[in-house]
Amino acid sequence: RYLKGNIFIHYYNIRFNELKKPNFLVEKLKFEKNIGSVTLTGHTDDIGSDAFNMDLGKKRANFIIQTLVKLGVPSTLLQAESQGEHVLPSKRSGESLDLFRKRCRRVELIKEIK
Repeated sequence: RYLKGNIFIHYYNIRFNELKKPNFLVEKLKFEKNIGSVTLTGHTDDIGSDAFNMDLGKKRANFIIQTLVKLGVPSTLLQAESQGEHVLPSKRSGESLDLFRKRCRRVELIKEIK
């Protein structure tokens, strides 16, 4: 089983979405015994080269991992990946390009249950 959520990033300011509060996420990751692993996948918008965006996506995922570890989440649970600009969300009808690109800048969290 997998549980999934997004963490949106704007210039390394974290905004948790769907997970609502970072403390809730941290407590779940610290104390749930049935977590096998947590994969954090960094995503970017469509600006920049593929190589730059792959690197940036990995940096975003690692930034979230560092933050979670500082809050007490065991580093052994966490792994970072990057999709760069390869997996963009669908652009919503009437959505501005600026808002669309903001939604692209995210870290996807997938928690695998044992």
